Amino acid sequence: MKELIALKQVPLFTALTLEQLASVDRLMVTRQYAKGETLFRRGDVGGELYVVVEGDVRVHLDHGGQEVTLVRHRAGSALGEMSVFDEQPRSASAQAMSDTTVRVLRRDRLQAIVHEHPEVMLEFIKNLSQRLRAMDEKLESAAPPASPSGPAGHLPVNGEELTATP
Repeated sequence: MKELIALKQVPLFTALTLEQLASVDRLMVTRQYAKGETLFRRGDVGGELYVVVEGDVRVHLDHGGQEVTLVRHRAGSALGEMSVFDEQPRSASAQAMSDTTVRVLRRDRLQAIVHEHPEVMLEFIKNLSQRLRAMDEKLESAAPPASPSGPAGHLPVNGEELTATP
C-alpha cells in the first residue's frame, strides 16, 4: 500500500485511478539502497524511472571539482524520467542520502503505460514545463546585471554562451 501512496503523489501518475496505479505498480520492481550508495551516475544510459517510496535521494552534478546539489527527492517523488523519455544519457548523478527504497519502472514498460494512458504524457509535459520555468528563474537570478556601457550579462550553458539581449 505504501508503494501505491508514493505512486499517487508522483505528478506523472496523479491523473490515474487507484486501479490503474495498481497495474502500473505491478510493472515495477523494488530496489533498496544504503545511505551513500549511488542510484545512477551522470552519463549512464538512462532506461529507468525511479519513484522514492522511503528515504532521501540527492541529485547532483560535479561542477569544477565541486558537487552541486540540484534537488532532493523524498517519498512520492520521481526521478530519472528525462532519460527515460528522451533516451539520452543521464544528465546528473543520484545518491541515497539515507537508507532508501525505490520502485523502478523500465522505459519499455513506461512507454506501454503512456500508450494505454495518454494522460500520463500530459502530466509529464506539465511537469517538464514547470521545471523549465523554474530553471529560467534560476538562470535569470544568476545572470550578472547589464552594465551601463554594454549588453546584459551572459552565462555559459553546456559550453555555449547564453547571452541576454535587451
